[in-house]
Amino acid sequence: MRSYTACGITFESEMELPGMEPAKANEQPSLQIRFGEVPETLEGATFEGAAYEAAPGRLLLFTPPASFLVQNGREIIVQPEPGVSESDVRVFLLGSAFGAMLHQRSILPLHGSCVQVGDSAVVFSGQSGAGKSTLAAHFKARGYSVWSDDVSPIRVLPGIGAAVFPGFPRMRLWTEALESLGLDAANFEQPRKQVQKFDVPFQRDIQEEFLPIRKLYVLSETRDVERDPQGIEEITGAGRLRVLLRQTYRFSYLEGLNQRTEHFQVAASVLQSVSMYRLWRPWNLNLINESLNALEEHWKGGEVAVERADPDLDLLKAA
Repeated sequence: MRSYTACGITFESEMELPGMEPAKANEQPSLQIRFGEVPETLEGATFEGAAYEAAPGRLLLFTPPASFLVQNGREIIVQPEPGVSESDVRVFLLGSAFGAMLHQRSILPLHGSCVQVGDSAVVFSGQSGAGKSTLAAHFKARGYSVWSDDVSPIRVLPGIGAAVFPGFPRMRLWTEALESLGLDAANFEQPRKQVQKFDVPFQRDIQEEFLPIRKLYVLSETRDVERDPQGIEEITGAGRLRVLLRQTYRFSYLEGLNQRTEHFQVAASVLQSVSMYRLWRPWNLNLINESLNALEEHWKGGEVAVERADPDLDLLKAA
């Protein structure tokens, strides 16, 4: 067993997790990841999805490289298929399986990447391909510290409000994103050979255990510069909660885990201390500096013009 820490959790794993931050000597693990046999079906399952079965406290996940049994946020049993690489298995272990574990612990796994700005954090959220990792990587190139990529683990802490904990110390970037940073894909691991995404590890000099979140940006692409809105606008009213719920990583697990009501309450609590905005970003990566500059200006309190602000249309586009 090797001991690691991520997402505010100390855990031990039979599978080696390269690049993961090692646990401190005095930290006791509260999660175990081990190899073993998992059942073909989940006894007492109350919900069956396309590739998983779930019941309160348990989720059985089927993926091409392995099956996973996630139990009570305390144990993940991994049964790899014969002949598969550990690299392929890690993609799903640290993705869908870890997402189920976070849900079981009532930690909100926000589908977003996070960077530190001063003494707090900002999060870029959106669906797959929205540009979360690309923005975070470009901000790292500008000297910002990246706290998490793709999934940001969030808890609501007394006296603090919504807080994000460090995720995994790597960014997963498409070939085009690497090229926009002047990086060569040949220098990085490609976890799944059939997907043109590459793991870019990074070092973090983190003193804090967590950071309070003050701003959350939901990413929307601008493809038609004449018709689509431009810039940054605040999302207000009842729509904020609907938008946040859509940004939850593996939201579909919640029904089978019987945690939808609890998740709704956690999300509502997050919004009590977090301002939410929509960032309309150009599809063209050659224009990414426009988005970076607009965000930095916004953090400084400057006003950024929006050509059209239509909250109902925004919610429709985010659906």
